Amino acid sequence: MGSDSNRKLQYAIGFCLFALTLATYSSVVHHEFVNYDDLRLIVSNPKLTRPATLPNLLSHFYEPETGNSNWLPLYWISLQLGFALHGPNPAAFLLTNVFIHAASAVFLFAALRRLTGAVWPSAFVAGIFAVHPLHVESVAWVSERKDVLAGLFWMLGLYAYSHYTEIPRSKARYLAVMLCLTLGLMSKSTLVTFPAVLLLLDVWPLDRLRGSMGRVLLEKAPMFALVAIASIATYLAQSATGNIALGARIGFGSRLSNAIESYWNYLYDAVWPMGLAPLYPHPYALAPVSNQAAIAAAGLGIALIGLTVLVLMASRKRPYLGVGWLWYLGTLVPMIGLVQVGLQARADRYMYLPLVGLSIVLAWGAGELGASHRRKPIAALAGAALIALAIVTRLQLDHWENSIALFERAVTTTERNHYAHERLAFELLQVDRPEEARDHYRAAIAIKPWHAPLYYGLALSFEAAGDSDAALAAYRNALRRQPDMVLAHGSLGLLLLQVGRLAEAKRHLLVATRAMPDSIEYRDALAAVMSELGGSEPSGP
Repeated sequence: MGSDSNRKLQYAIGFCLFALTLATYSSVVHHEFVNYDDLRLIVSNPKLTRPATLPNLLSHFYEPETGNSNWLPLYWISLQLGFALHGPNPAAFLLTNVFIHAASAVFLFAALRRLTGAVWPSAFVAGIFAVHPLHVESVAWVSERKDVLAGLFWMLGLYAYSHYTEIPRSKARYLAVMLCLTLGLMSKSTLVTFPAVLLLLDVWPLDRLRGSMGRVLLEKAPMFALVAIASIATYLAQSATGNIALGARIGFGSRLSNAIESYWNYLYDAVWPMGLAPLYPHPYALAPVSNQAAIAAAGLGIALIGLTVLVLMASRKRPYLGVGWLWYLGTLVPMIGLVQVGLQARADRYMYLPLVGLSIVLAWGAGELGASHRRKPIAALAGAALIALAIVTRLQLDHWENSIALFERAVTTTERNHYAHERLAFELLQVDRPEEARDHYRAAIAIKPWHAPLYYGLALSFEAAGDSDAALAAYRNALRRQPDMVLAHGSLGLLLLQVGRLAEAKRHLLVATRAMPDSIEYRDALAAVMSELGGSEPSGP
């Protein structure tokens, strides 16, 4: 009878976790695709809109993807199936993300419950995973489908491992763990730390290393070999796209300083997730780390090491402390920025799996406190914490509703974020708000004055507002910084034609038409100029 009651309780908790996740994220049905990879990788990707036939689906295993050289076939297959089922409907794509995330929360609970035997701490960890605001980026961003998909296979892998450790000689159960790892790596390479986390679980709660360390390490060898191959492939793919070279412009000292600071920033955001942003600009992307900042980072590094030592000392009696803390530190290593990919300092999505480690520390610590004190107040605090997290997540979701809301959030919550200003300005131009766009282009130029496209965008905003003189000056500023910018030549030529400065217009339109001979707009404008000047349009580029 007790066993049936236990099973019913676990099913009820699983149902509540799923329902809580859906309720928290229900507002995504009103969201749009955002001009932050969604349009480039998904909406305008011709491979995804093809019929979802078996050959087309299998092509993701061997054909390079548009704008992304990483080998993530399951990620692309899931998106193509989405197009086949519901077309380019952002709400449907996002609801799929939500359902996958909800399923991951349920399997996380099931895995931890089976591994530890503790129902309520496992439920609390899964609840934090389900509704923490740090996960909004992974769930409410269509392009980040890879995160929730990989997360699902991570949780399924934990669940499969909990079964395998009950019968460690079972080949079928071992293959189930390997299958989850393989499928996860085909969704996102973040699963490269999965075998290391299994070793942590072998320490606690499984206590498998005592007397059988060699066997436990040997069983992980195929997993580590698989993730080593995936790591090398990911590095080569990022190098091929130039992302590694872009990040390598930031010196190692600057990268190390940012990595140390990021560990503390992630910890702060986990506890107080109130200033989250879609993009955190790298503090040392435009200038190397100063001596003062390096000293501060060194202090933070010493504090991080000191805290780790204290945690490991305390874990002799409370092993969950060391396992949870090392889970957090270790799963962040591939994304912490020592090997810099792109120019972001950190990203909320990188905490999708590391947050579980911190949640384990909190949940089992609270459980221990509840065992020695009244349980009801502890349970009430846990429930209140989940409700508070869900409310903040609902508020955070509003910032992902559309492109303007997204980049407005980035501008207001970060400093010296030239990319966010530029993207917001572009979006404002699309909705006929040129004066606001102009202000953001100017803000971006103040941060990155040598970047020619910013002056081009500023010129567009002046032209949209009817200020031809300012637009002409801004176009020329763009060309002074990048003389081969074809769009600036073309737009400047068109505007010069409009204000009657035909000789100058001819010069710029000639450059534009030679570079873009298929542009009807440029060719027609050049023909008009040549007609007015008494010449003839040149044939061919």
